[in-house]
Amino acid sequence: MIDPRMVDLRRMFSGAVDGRRAHSGPADRSLSAAVYGARLADMVRIMRAVGAHTMLLTLSQNFSDWPPGFSSHRPGLRPDQKAAWRAAVRAGDALVSTDCQAALAAWAPAVALDDGFASLQFKIATCEKALGRLDAASTRFRLASDLDGIPQGAPTSFNDVVRAVASNEDAILVDIDLFFARTSGPALVGDDLFVDSVHMTLRAHQLIAQVVADAIRKSGIAGREVHWNPDAYVDPDPDALLAAHPDLRFKEHLTRLFACDAGGRPECSQ
Repeated sequence: MIDPRMVDLRRMFSGAVDGRRAHSGPADRSLSAAVYGARLADMVRIMRAVGAHTMLLTLSQNFSDWPPGFSSHRPGLRPDQKAAWRAAVRAGDALVSTDCQAALAAWAPAVALDDGFASLQFKIATCEKALGRLDAASTRFRLASDLDGIPQGAPTSFNDVVRAVASNEDAILVDIDLFFARTSGPALVGDDLFVDSVHMTLRAHQLIAQVVADAIRKSGIAGREVHWNPDAYVDPDPDALLAAHPDLRFKEHLTRLFACDAGGRPECSQ
């Protein structure tokens, strides 16, 4: 179990370095993607060299219920433009609790001035979701995650890297992110599948086990002598399992508590 006295979680998640706020930018994310792709390809080649089959899984995270940790303005935004941006955001914020359509209209001038502010994209996504415009909301939630200066998950572009490496290196691809998006439905991949920003619920783990088993069966890598009976086993209901094992529920709550506290979000730890 993590001892919070031994880990400065708030400093780690806030991006504080020597008392200053540090955050990633486009150049950092681009370099990370390039290094990630090269290392992933190396891993596949090493495993293939010793005769191992390789399966790559795409990445997912809590898009719709975990706001960005740090937002920054685009370079070159003038002081008068920042003032106009803040005024437009305040106008939208005053309307969002009662009229999402009006809030979106009020935020529009701010987006026109600077569409790279992560928290504003998240607010817009939340309103789009409330209005039932799920495709638009999903796009905005993912954009907000990608713009987060202190990302607590992988950029969505990393999944393009995974898919490219799987194709180039002839590895089996299991698209977990796509499967989660389809399974989550109108929840748009949020607290329904994640305990916090990246740690999955019991149900999410069951779903991954299901699609990985299906991929192994369909690929035939287990061998011709293996006979599959997919209907022979059914996962237990996760709610019933958690009710029967309170310690599992406690661990989920504890994980969320740490993440909420580290991110300075006491309201989400309730």
